[in-house]
Amino acid sequence: MPLFRVKYSEDQTRVWCITIEAETAVEARQIWDSCDDDIWALEERDSHVEWDGHLPGADGEVVETLESEVEFDDTPMIKGAP
Repeated sequence: MPLFRVKYSEDQTRVWCITIEAETAVEARQIWDSCDDDIWALEERDSHVEWDGHLPGADGEVVETLESEVEFDDTPMIKGAP
């Protein structure tokens, strides 16, 4: 029986949360602004910044799927072929 490939993709909104230890909100904002939106580099270089424990690091938490797309390839594939 032939095989058919279906490609499924999603465009998702993800959330990452960190905590920043600082004396004031202004100081926390300055620490954040110093990272140029690179949350991973900030966490690595600053001992006052850490990931919130309940969220995964690099993958984040999916909070909304904005759109999905399916592509169906009508060309049969041979079993065992890439």
